Amino acid sequence: MTTIATADRSRLHIRGLRDGERYIVATQGDGWLIQPEPREPERRKPKEWAGPKKDLFDHLDEMSALGFVMPEPIKETVGPCPFADT
Repeated sequence: MTTIATADRSRLHIRGLRDGERYIVATQGDGWLIQPEPREPERRKPKEWAGPKKDLFDHLDEMSALGFVMPEPIKETVGPCPFADT
């Protein structure tokens, strides 16, 4: 016999049971098998993206107003690769 029961700790004292949780109870041989009822994960609705609120240039203008300065790229000349076939 298998049934689903809701735990009530005031009536049943089994270690690990949580009050109000649902458990599958089944007879097995000379005893009982008690295991938690499987739960389905909560499904969340995907949020729809409305798009960017500002353009990249608007963000860069705000950052420059706060003192951000783009550094000049380092112009290093690199020699030929010693591993290249010549």
